[in-house]
Amino acid sequence: MRSAKKFCRQGSPPALTRVNGLRILKTGTNRMLLRQLLLTSAIGAIAAPAAAQPASTFQVNLPQQPLDRTLFGIAAATGLQIVFTDPAITRQRAGAIAGRLSAQQMLEQALAGSGYSFTIAGGKTIRIYKAAPVSTRISAAQPAARSSLPLAQDVPADEQQTEEMAEIVVTGSRIEGSKLRGTLPVTTLDADRIASTGALTVGELTATIPQMSGQAFNNENQGPNTARGDVSSANLRGLGSGNTLTLLNGRRMVANPTTQQEGSVPVQVVNLNTIPVSAISRVEVLRDGAGAIYGSDATAGVINYLTDPRFVGLDITARYGFSEGTDLDEKSITARLGVRSTDGSTRLTVSADAYFRSGMPAIDRSYAATDNLSNLVDSRYASFFDNRSSLSPWTSGRVTTAVTGLGASFTTFYVQPCTMSGSRGAIPSASGVCLSGGSSTIPAALRYDEGAERTLTPSTQRYSLLTNFSHDFGGVELFSETMLYHATSTAYRGGSTNLTTAPLIVGANNPYNPFGSGAGRLVGYTGPAQAITIVGLRVDDVGPRRIHVESDVGRILAGFRGNLGSWKWETAGLYSWAQTVDSESNRVSNTALQAALLSSNPATAYNPFTGGNLTSPSSLDPSRNAASVVDPMRITVRRNSRTSLYLADARLTNASLFELRGNGVGIALGAEFRREDYHDQRDPRVNGTINYTAPTGVVTSDVLGTSPTFDTIGARNAVSAYAELAVPLVTEADNIPLVQNLELQLAGRFEHFSDIDANVFKPKVSAGWQVTNWLKLRGTYSQGFRAPNLEIVNASAIRRVQENLTDYYQCARAQGVTTIAAINKSACGTSRYNVEDVRSGTRNLKPENVESISGGVVFTPLRRLTVTADYWRIRQTNIVGIFEAVDHLNLDAVLRLEQASSNGALKRNGAGEPVSVVNTFLNLGSRKVEGVDVGMAYTTPDSGIGSFTLTADLAYLLTFYQSPSEQSARLLAAGLPASAGGSLVELDDNPRSRASGSISWRKDGWGASLFGLYVGPVKDTSALNYPVSDWFIANASISYDFRSGSLNGLGVRLGVNNIADRNPPLADETFGYYAGLYNNRGRFLYGQLSLKLR
Repeated sequence: MRSAKKFCRQGSPPALTRVNGLRILKTGTNRMLLRQLLLTSAIGAIAAPAAAQPASTFQVNLPQQPLDRTLFGIAAATGLQIVFTDPAITRQRAGAIAGRLSAQQMLEQALAGSGYSFTIAGGKTIRIYKAAPVSTRISAAQPAARSSLPLAQDVPADEQQTEEMAEIVVTGSRIEGSKLRGTLPVTTLDADRIASTGALTVGELTATIPQMSGQAFNNENQGPNTARGDVSSANLRGLGSGNTLTLLNGRRMVANPTTQQEGSVPVQVVNLNTIPVSAISRVEVLRDGAGAIYGSDATAGVINYLTDPRFVGLDITARYGFSEGTDLDEKSITARLGVRSTDGSTRLTVSADAYFRSGMPAIDRSYAATDNLSNLVDSRYASFFDNRSSLSPWTSGRVTTAVTGLGASFTTFYVQPCTMSGSRGAIPSASGVCLSGGSSTIPAALRYDEGAERTLTPSTQRYSLLTNFSHDFGGVELFSETMLYHATSTAYRGGSTNLTTAPLIVGANNPYNPFGSGAGRLVGYTGPAQAITIVGLRVDDVGPRRIHVESDVGRILAGFRGNLGSWKWETAGLYSWAQTVDSESNRVSNTALQAALLSSNPATAYNPFTGGNLTSPSSLDPSRNAASVVDPMRITVRRNSRTSLYLADARLTNASLFELRGNGVGIALGAEFRREDYHDQRDPRVNGTINYTAPTGVVTSDVLGTSPTFDTIGARNAVSAYAELAVPLVTEADNIPLVQNLELQLAGRFEHFSDIDANVFKPKVSAGWQVTNWLKLRGTYSQGFRAPNLEIVNASAIRRVQENLTDYYQCARAQGVTTIAAINKSACGTSRYNVEDVRSGTRNLKPENVESISGGVVFTPLRRLTVTADYWRIRQTNIVGIFEAVDHLNLDAVLRLEQASSNGALKRNGAGEPVSVVNTFLNLGSRKVEGVDVGMAYTTPDSGIGSFTLTADLAYLLTFYQSPSEQSARLLAAGLPASAGGSLVELDDNPRSRASGSISWRKDGWGASLFGLYVGPVKDTSALNYPVSDWFIANASISYDFRSGSLNGLGVRLGVNNIADRNPPLADETFGYYAGLYNNRGRFLYGQLSLKLR
């Protein structure tokens, strides 16, 4: 042993020999010292007792030196055989290692910061492998991954069978053992980076990636036609959530059952929150189009969540945190267990998470507590930030016969506090409430503020389980994966309001009708008893709406893999399903409400003229009708949505199909069949099973405030085949100046979709040129596509109510002007309407096409410093879209005011107020998006003060240009915004720049991290391009891991997110900020305990 140590200090550098395809350490005296190393390994294996304990330690004293020499020293000291396949390991250095240490501790210290990890093989062989892409890693050190691997002394000495090292997954390539890591622009989030963010859910973690834009699917969605509940999505490059392909261990995940609008187009996404956090070992983000590799939806890129099926041990983590100054707190407990059989042929890994979050009411945040934020902005934006609803407890209506005897005659009216000017007469049935005649548009003072009734962040309970199982039969391995997820979410919002498309009539005999024949008749009214048509009504009597969402997901995967000569093959089948039951209680039946409005019996008649809060007219209505009146109207509305995914695939890979000038050419071939099913079942009162028939004869939804929406049922089969080549054109052995390595990736994929009868073929070419040890150039050209989702294709009529839309035509009439340019747009706050948007699907749609290019540089001026810079550009054509309701309103205003025409798709009522829009999904224009990504990673050498890892990542948007349609061009020419045209950079949820960075420190068992996230400024197009400021938050944590004694394996972490307690910047949104870009937690403090047993 002494001679081995002496060799490590003074001998010549170890060389490499190849044994059974592996490089094994040997010395400059070649065979003699190779035999010495193998002999040392053999002696160690024979000498080790069969029941060797994990605590076995060895005395070592190894200096700072090249990594391969240190590994030789560890082998000599422990009797282990250490093998590796990457010759670049000889260029790495390791710090000094001294003391009495276990083999695991020595290997962890030797590999720290190198980008390599290790795994057991055959009980006495350690295999060294690359743990993360050198050129794009966020953090080079991955201690969590290494500490999870079994040690040689944990395995009986008589174990003879050698395990195969786990293949390295390269997102962006199907070739196992691919060397394309530095060629592809992949961002990797390792264990250290994940911990430094302070994120507790996968959705929160994904939001910290700078290349992600606004997460449209989030917990704050509460509209009846949105994806409510415990849901989160990925949105690379701002192209929309449906343009990012989400994978779990390289295979697709089932779509979330409920869709929602993005640009008025229904979008289906994968719910990121279904993945257990404890199961994730790393996240890889391919910042490039990958349709040729993965198929549909990978237009903006791919995000791949990877688990560690070879984990052995037990990890348990408990965490508690709270949002300072709010009711919100979070509790979680996670566990991961990995076991294997004695011979290593059978493995089982189980990860389980439980997560509990209390809700945050909107009143906990000043920017969300009210719908009227006009006092916080400049006067020109004030009217846009007053989002109080014109549908309030102060009911408005109209009659057929003009009312006389109460001042000037009128046919339209509303009720108001008698203390307000313009009161015509007191309502007999409501003390302090009077009638104002001459208009059905209530003044701003009476508009309703729902803010105090809303839940900002729902309360949530989530349980998830993921297992990985494998068994090696000897040449053929069975593998499987299962996942189960269940979550409930609860939120509240204000009462229901009416739609003008569902007319409600107050009968002439209703005892509370101020123009009727009963006791509620106004004093001084001498006209005939007549019915009243409701214009605006809010029903708060049944209580606030309660939104309760239950979500379930299941996933079962099973397959086999093995070798056929130099080929590796794999085939698997997957079935996954998701179901969401969205229940909204305290809703109102139109039929029951109408019956109560027509009733002449005071015990059953509904009084809509009680008014609201007399002292605070915009606040919650304290007046109530009797329970005997409102209870029969109360209903619960349910939406039951389900999706499923059936997938079968077969793959063949060969890392060296043939040799090109002495270098192996890799190949991957594969075929895939998948079936996707979608069933969105609406409540019987919404889907036409139970209808409301108004006294006017209109037949519509029986839910107050909800448009009729039919069930949508769709399915499609997709059959695909792909091929990929990895071609090493030049290697270092060729001795070509300035070309150490030149590699090429060629790929193509064919896909056929049954429902839209489309055949698609897309190619991809990537190249990597290693110029010197410190410089690499890379580039990619690819084509991709996205098939229209099943709701877009199969929906017969999707009805959505777009709220608070400004009608510049009505505004111009009110201001007495006749051109768009003459309108004082900042004074159009009273010309806002709720408009029903009716859209139809079609099978005539074509897939959206994408052409992507990227080019970049990987710069490594120091061994531990890597800097990357990549330019990228995406051109997207045949974009599935629709002319949005607000665009239809604006176009109609342009045509009416300036061209003596009108927009036929927009329907107005007799008073000229907008009612509905008829739309059809189409393949519209194109868009061009381009930008730059810059990344940096640096790990300091170990020193007396420990080691530091620094990372920085910037995504900068150069262009986001949507080619306007003919109609959009008209709007832009008139000086009006167009949601479907023009430059979208820094508009709404498309900031020009996003950046993140982290600093991590480790010293013995101590650790600390600082993480920062920056989001650039944007302009809010719904409020005259209101400038939304930029946002920066910093998160910090400190940790300690006990490594000896009775507390060995215990870890403690304390952290604070958003140290400066920065509020999200103000915007004209439901809760006063862009919920997809920022979070509302403010300063969030947490503590965490963990236990790791190996």
